[in-house]
Order: sequence, then C-alpha cells, then structure tokens
Amino acid sequence: MSKEALAKMLHINHNTAQKWRTKYCNEGIEGLLSDGRIGFKPSIISEELHQAIEKRLHSPKDAFTSYIDLIEWITENYMPSGINYQTINSYVKRNFGAKIKVARKSHIKKDEEAVDSFKKTSI
Repeated sequence: MSKEALAKMLHINHNTAQKWRTKYCNEGIEGLLSDGRIGFKPSIISEELHQAIEKRLHSPKDAFTSYIDLIEWITENYMPSGINYQTINSYVKRNFGAKIKVARKSHIKKDEEAVDSFKKTSI
C-alpha cells in the first residue's frame, strides 16, 4: 500500500504515514507504541521555596512590594544564580493569583499603637 493511500484511508498527512512506516521498519511495533516525548520540565521552584513565597505573600508586614523585590529575596536566600523575571512573574500569577498592584486593607508600615491612640482620642 502506498503512503498516499494509507494517509487517505487514515485521514492523516502523507508525511505522517511515511514517518510511521519508517519507524515501524527501524524499530518494529515497540517503536510505534513508544511516544518518546519526555513531558513537562520539572519546576525550578522547589516545594520549600513555594511555601516560603506563599508565607511572604500572605504576610501583611513582610509582603513583597514588587517582582524585583521577590527576585532579590529569592537570589539572596534560595538561588544564588538568580531566577528569570518572567519565570517568577508567571509562577506567582499562576499559583497565587498575585498581581503587580493590589490594594491593601491598610498601609504596610502603619503603626498599630498610633491607630489605637487615635481611636481613643476621637471618641
């Protein structure tokens, strides 16, 4: 059977039929059944680093003010070789739903004692 006839019968491109035929001739049925692709690359961000980022992102006092701040923190504490901006940007957005600018309930550097004294004197 020609590769064109096989391709027409299977509704595939004739080049695909030729690749399958060549693979079968060289490796047999095992070659056709094996995929050969590796899959997803493992993440360069470890579970330990993931937990540390999550803790810092949810902390009102120690939260990061920018992705650059996050990258510098990772470089100092976990990866001396550094990490790509786009890598950490997409990772944080995908895993934590973070955005560059997010309104906070209160200012990071707000003094709680000053707030309490203000509330006492304003009554």
